[in-house]
Amino acid sequence: LSCFGLVILVSYVLHLPSKLKRTLFFAAAYGNIAYLGIPVIELFMGKEFLPEASLITACYLVWIFTFGMFYLEYSKTGEIQFRKVLVQLLKNPLIIAVITGIVILIFHIPLPFVVIKPLEMISASVTPVILFSLGIFVGSSSIGRLRDWGPVFLLTAFVLVIKPILFF
Repeated sequence: LSCFGLVILVSYVLHLPSKLKRTLFFAAAYGNIAYLGIPVIELFMGKEFLPEASLITACYLVWIFTFGMFYLEYSKTGEIQFRKVLVQLLKNPLIIAVITGIVILIFHIPLPFVVIKPLEMISASVTPVILFSLGIFVGSSSIGRLRDWGPVFLLTAFVLVIKPILFF
């Protein structure tokens, strides 16, 4: 939420165009804590920290996609269409996964081996597949004009330097 607030403040001070403001709003707050963070935690701290990391990630995703989507809708149209945003949220695979996980935990639903094993295999492959896909996307993208890179450098500095310092 503080990242959302900081982007709103910086966008207001710098008088950024609304389209760029909306892009920065989501990009500055959204991180790869699920795809990259969880494997890093497992590598450095062990599997015993994964439930905690998963819970933090679930809370993070719910905040990002609820508050973020409502703000984006408001900043785009000047009003919030709760039903439209709610339907979009309920169709989001990340939110569906969080809700499904919470239901399984609350009701202590045992999952059979035939479900667990493929999920473990998919889980182990997520980070490499994401990085491979990202490489294809970046490799096939145009680099654009150098003067358009200012916001990219600003966002990169925020996400890779300022945000970790604020978190720490």
